[in-house]
Amino acid sequence: MERVQWVYANGCNWISLDERAQDQIERLWVTGANTGTVYSVTFSSNVSIDFLQMILKFNDDLIYTIARLTL
Repeated sequence: MERVQWVYANGCNWISLDERAQDQIERLWVTGANTGTVYSVTFSSNVSIDFLQMILKFNDDLIYTIARLTL
């Protein structure tokens, strides 16, 4: 089975999201959703995911580029 990891860009570093958020994001990805909202322990809040732009939005003002890595 393919293992995946969801990461977000913070400056010039790629940071792994918490396991809970990764599971929720992957479920959205597999179902073909364009957007969704998940709870992230990393951000201690709900975050918006946009797969068309490959971004994560936190507090409606902080935007991070996301990527799906296959391991």
